[in-house]
Amino acid sequence: MKTHNFRFLAVAAFSLFSASAAHALTLSVVQSMNMGFGQAFGVAYDGSNIWVSGSDMSLRQVDQSSMTLTGTSINQGMWSADAWDGSHFLTASSTTVYRLNPNGTSAGSFGVTGGSGPSLIDGLGYDSLRNELWWSPDVGNIYVGSGYSPAGSSPLALTQIASGGGGFSGVEPIDTTNSSFLIVVNDASAPRKLCQTSLTGVFDTNNDCVALPNSRYEDLAFDGRYIYAADYYGNRLDKIDLLGAAGGSIFGGNNVPEPASLLLVGIGLAGLVGARRKKE
Repeated sequence: MKTHNFRFLAVAAFSLFSASAAHALTLSVVQSMNMGFGQAFGVAYDGSNIWVSGSDMSLRQVDQSSMTLTGTSINQGMWSADAWDGSHFLTASSTTVYRLNPNGTSAGSFGVTGGSGPSLIDGLGYDSLRNELWWSPDVGNIYVGSGYSPAGSSPLALTQIASGGGGFSGVEPIDTTNSSFLIVVNDASAPRKLCQTSLTGVFDTNNDCVALPNSRYEDLAFDGRYIYAADYYGNRLDKIDLLGAAGGSIFGGNNVPEPASLLLVGIGLAGLVGARRKKE
């Protein structure tokens, strides 16, 4: 199957706020891939490759460096949300999560219980450091299930996470030894926004969210450096960098100075050199 590597938007940044805003985020689409096999919905990262599911209910492997399909795929039977728990692919249908072995064979399933619970799981994310599974239904609250086991089959109890801004669909935990937070899709407004929030779901929808015009992001995945978002409207997979107010990636931990700041530093150094020459 022929795939397309879209190199438009080499660093196409859409900022909602001025550089002076303390918590402003900028969404930078690094690369995009045309799906070519249905509408984009689920995304997962297995430690080596990104996988994306489309409306044909297949899960297909993506080389994240070139953003092209590798030709490896499995038929998973569902497509609303995907994740990887270290041993299996996870895919959702209504309030049931199904496990798939890497070769696509079934590894069992488990249900969702607790509270009102989501009526339709629309986003999945796995936190290996805390053994937690995160859910988000379409235009609903965010939920987390603690004590997850890749071998468990009993229903996993959910805790609703307090949040603001309406409803959500995709959720992806970013949990490292240095920082822990969530990236969520806020779909209470159009276009849908990507938001950074704490693990308790408390955030400022005005300053901690950013939108890409005409997008409808659904499920998310994280490869340790970039967020991958399935755009249902655009039938594409976006490779995204989220930049903080200082100009650096919130994932990379390297707050790179903005070009204006670098310019000021250069002017300052030039002035020092000039002053030294005059003294000499």
